Amino acid sequence: MITVGYEQERGRRRAHEKPEGFEVSSSKTIAASLASLYRAWTDAKLRKRWLAGAAFSISKATPKKSVHIVWGRGPGRVEVMFYPRGAEKNQVTVQHGRLPTSAAAQRMQSYWKQRLEQLRGVLEK
Repeated sequence: MITVGYEQERGRRRAHEKPEGFEVSSSKTIAASLASLYRAWTDAKLRKRWLAGAAFSISKATPKKSVHIVWGRGPGRVEVMFYPRGAEKNQVTVQHGRLPTSAAAQRMQSYWKQRLEQLRGVLEK
């Protein structure tokens, strides 16, 4: 962290920049089961309700724990993690990496924030 801060202060590294590109993350705590959160990512019919038009392929999935995605609409890899947050709530965290520019990272961070809010609306009905 000290090195990153030093490099950012001197203009050698921008916010969210990693050696393999830019990386952003977003998370949301949702009143839904881990199984429901996981299914919202892996079931194409359910996914269309909150992530319509997204082109990607799942490269690895561990039930109720994680989904690894090769993002098809643009560069990058997406890692989705699920965490228990109490008896009736769970957290989903999306980390989108290998983005080519700072502008792409900002767009994707906003995109995921909106999509996770839409997911919350679908699952908390």
